[in-house]
Amino acid sequence: MNKTRLGIAAAAFIAVLSAGAALAQDETDASSEALTPAVFLGSWEADCDAFGTPGRCETEWTQGLDASLYEQHYRVTARDSGALIFAGHGVYRVTEDGVDGYWSDSQGAIHALYGEWRDGALVIDWGAPSTSRGRSSYGVDPESDALHQIDWALTDDGWRQFMDFSYARAAETE
Repeated sequence: MNKTRLGIAAAAFIAVLSAGAALAQDETDASSEALTPAVFLGSWEADCDAFGTPGRCETEWTQGLDASLYEQHYRVTARDSGALIFAGHGVYRVTEDGVDGYWSDSQGAIHALYGEWRDGALVIDWGAPSTSRGRSSYGVDPESDALHQIDWALTDDGWRQFMDFSYARAAETE
């Protein structure tokens, strides 16, 4: 798989992982209820570098078919033309033991994913040794209400970061 395709796949998968992403915990009460992807619910958007092309990244998090499920829809389009560069869909199941699920995307990939909450962020690993592997981190800053996403791909030389940006909540349309 070439680096561009690997990067796109990793970005999409990571976006999905963000669905289960970080819910900030009340610093004054360490025993507050467990972190959940509910903090990600809604539509988010940001200008981004889409693998060397100025892009627009959009993600929407919704409740899944069961209360334990969350879904993420992810799109990257070219900023100048609006042409689709990449799209993905993730399903995250939240349990007491962590997060698992799958990611599928416009490049034909289907990846298992698994993760956990670390320091107020959802950190997701995806893929398998026989395919590409990556890691995504999602967290919401409670002060700015921004969704911060960082994505890495596992290469022969180790983990390589390929995305790092913050989404703003998309404006509500009537």
